[in-house]
Amino acid sequence: GLHFAENREWAEHLAAVTRTVGVDSRLIGVPYGTNAASIAAADIPTAVLGPGSIAQAHTVDEWIAVDQLELAAEVYYRIACGADVA
Repeated sequence: GLHFAENREWAEHLAAVTRTVGVDSRLIGVPYGTNAASIAAADIPTAVLGPGSIAQAHTVDEWIAVDQLELAAEVYYRIACGADVA
């Protein structure tokens, strides 16, 4: 799994950026696996962040609402540009 303590600062930054677009964002643990632990093992700050609901992901009829996709694109843009959330 992904060790929370070593990635908390990065995860908190991502949550803060996400809140700048009006999305209620909080840090939680999840009961599924990702590649995040392997990335973190290389000493790269890591968190899992994505739009939509995990209940819709990786299913036969996987889908995401367009507004969720647009919000995600804005969040990723702000992260890439080093958004100031202070």
